[in-house]
Amino acid sequence: MGTINPNNAQFFASWDDINTTIPWNRPNLDSLIRITDIILQKYNGLDGIDMYVVGGYAEYLHKPTNPLTWDIDINLVLNKTFEASYLKQILDDLLRIGLDNRIFLDLKVMEPYLHEFWKELAITGCLPEHKKEDLVYYKNYRWFTKIRNGIQETRNKAAGETVEVYHGFFKVTGYTPRLFKKVIDKVNNNIYSGEVINLKTTDFNFTI
Repeated sequence: MGTINPNNAQFFASWDDINTTIPWNRPNLDSLIRITDIILQKYNGLDGIDMYVVGGYAEYLHKPTNPLTWDIDINLVLNKTFEASYLKQILDDLLRIGLDNRIFLDLKVMEPYLHEFWKELAITGCLPEHKKEDLVYYKNYRWFTKIRNGIQETRNKAAGETVEVYHGFFKVTGYTPRLFKKVIDKVNNNIYSGEVINLKTTDFNFTI
């Protein structure tokens, strides 16, 4: 995707050193299937890593009366230890493959504990007991920026304490109360019910 001058683009989005001038669409199932097939083939089935769709798009696929999101949240859940460089490579490739298919993937790497923490919150609407230091995930960028017609619409980073543990690979600890409240409100409004989709085992048999 190379180096792009955002001042010369009608649309520009960047995730540190990954960027695009092509706006993404709302998610669609065909693109999700294609992205999943590409990444699993490239990484030999992602042995030792489970890949889940979570959040709004997972809920939408199970309940199409829900609002359709603008991105797909994906948790890469580790079942064994990997080098940071390998995990960053997977995240970079997934993000780029998503953009090639005009889909924005919001990606996180985490241990099973954190995946189950969010699943319980989305099922019950009650914040599980926890310690901040246990809420740890990893991302392949610090800043996400979006500019449209020369106007910066978005400039944010992960909602927690962020430390670079490998070049371009960041450990994030903790979340903001605002994010917890967002999920709880969606549970109370019958939008979230804790649905997740295991991309390595699903048959993609959804009625939408």
